[in-house]
Amino acid sequence: MRYYLDTEFLDDGTQLKLISIALVCEDGRELYFIDSNWLGDDGRPDTTGADDWLRENVFKHLPACTCPEHPTWRRGALDYVHNVDCKWRRRPEIARAIEQFITVEPKEQIEVWAYYASYDWVLFCQLFGKMIDLPKHFPWLVHDLKIWSKFIGFTGRFRDLLPDVSHHEAIADARWNRDAHGILLQKFADRKLT
Repeated sequence: MRYYLDTEFLDDGTQLKLISIALVCEDGRELYFIDSNWLGDDGRPDTTGADDWLRENVFKHLPACTCPEHPTWRRGALDYVHNVDCKWRRRPEIARAIEQFITVEPKEQIEVWAYYASYDWVLFCQLFGKMIDLPKHFPWLVHDLKIWSKFIGFTGRFRDLLPDVSHHEAIADARWNRDAHGILLQKFADRKLT
């Protein structure tokens, strides 16, 4: 079973901070959440600490929290439970949702794919603690679409495979990863790798 991963994050040169994460499964299921550490008191993203590039390219895609109308809103960020339809979650809730989303199978049958996957994989693993803390049925490696494309001999421009719908929105980019991988698999089968 293949899962396509994308994250958006702050990289300040010393640490990575997750903003949003998405997984799209080849069976059509999708998971998308935003780390509530970026949530302001008004239910909108709090961009304090973010740079201009993140504000212009990532935060503009994030939906507002759907919970501020709830009577217990702002009781305290740590004890508040978001509405089921809200995309904002605390990190432990995101980790639990991912564990339930990636079905229990022999880990050798689970593949996680991402485009330029290094940071995505680190941020994914950090949701569970250290890499060795990943759930037992999770693989310990990620497949990198860019590296794999070079390995199979693809010489075209990767971003020309299909148009970007909403570049730097985690869910849109995870879908793009799935679709680009499908195109590359077909090109590889047909031996048309330019």
